[in-house]
Amino acid sequence: MRKPVAVVLDYLLRTRHVPISQYDNGKFVRCIGQQVVNEKEQTVIRQLVPHATGQCPQLERWSDGRSLALVRKEHVIYVLGPVLVATPEMVEAHVQSCSWDDWLEGLCLLQNILDGSNLRPSDLYMKNGISHGEQKMNAVETVRRFNQNQEHAFIHNPYDQELRELNSVATGDIAGLQASLHESFDGHFAQLGPTRLRSLKNLGIVDLALLARAAIRGGLDYEQSFTINDQYINSLEAARTEQDVMALGLQAKQEYTQVVHDIQNKTTADMNRIIRKCQTYVQTHLHEALTLQTVSVHCQVTPQYLSRLFRHSQRLRFSEYVQREKLNASKRDLIYTQHAISTIAFDYGYSSASHYADVFKRYVGMTPSAFRNVNGKM
Repeated sequence: MRKPVAVVLDYLLRTRHVPISQYDNGKFVRCIGQQVVNEKEQTVIRQLVPHATGQCPQLERWSDGRSLALVRKEHVIYVLGPVLVATPEMVEAHVQSCSWDDWLEGLCLLQNILDGSNLRPSDLYMKNGISHGEQKMNAVETVRRFNQNQEHAFIHNPYDQELRELNSVATGDIAGLQASLHESFDGHFAQLGPTRLRSLKNLGIVDLALLARAAIRGGLDYEQSFTINDQYINSLEAARTEQDVMALGLQAKQEYTQVVHDIQNKTTADMNRIIRKCQTYVQTHLHEALTLQTVSVHCQVTPQYLSRLFRHSQRLRFSEYVQREKLNASKRDLIYTQHAISTIAFDYGYSSASHYADVFKRYVGMTPSAFRNVNGKM
């Protein structure tokens, strides 16, 4: 019966088209498959063998797209490759190659068979990533950029404004999105590319990733969200002007918000007619002192029935829903208007400013004054 290692080596040779050389205590033992390398490349391989480490395959990537790997188990070293690593559409039909995923999966399989480990391709990326010198250089550049930003008084766009945008997408709040987009604030986009156009594209791609995930939190199917995301990223890459990039970013925010809004505000045919009627009444009477009795009369049901129906379908009490909607609406007034807190309290049907402040702090965790100081834009 063939040993597992021999079976795996044969499998890699057949499916990955990888020539394999075996070394024992640094000395060449045998070659499996036809290894096509010139004398200079063979010298490089011989120099690498003594430095092969165990536990994780050691990857070498050559400038022509080929890759070499060294897999070690104690004194035995297997040199796999070189093999052209590329997707099929990138190479001519007669050229043998394999994809990065297949290449890394094969290396993990061999290493796991040799020492009983449980490596995954992600482990190979981490172990064979940037060198210590590159890490150190990156740290130095981070400090330099930070000092440069301080010297030129550069600040990034505010994080709280970004949160308001993403929250608007996740809740399908079209009016909230427009309000956040119209905000005026100090801050700038960092330069994230060799040109301003490339930089805006990079920023746009980051923004799209955040938008897609906010929409998923709002109830959008993740496949649909990522498909929308993919199309916008491709459109960004094809854009030729800064104006086109900016316009695509704004369009994506509006589209995601509208889709989530439509999901969260289904027609009466898709949800309970009475609950929908109740919610509509609450939304259009937030400036009044709403009670279960008042709303049940409007919905033409008993207060007891409406209370049970609301708790069953919405998973919260009617009074909690009203408080939440009033507070959410009042938050916008605190952020975007200069109205006195007492005026806002009376506008939303609270008996006094102190009553409003007590309820606000219980639900939000801070007073209306503190919330305005942190988030206010007026």
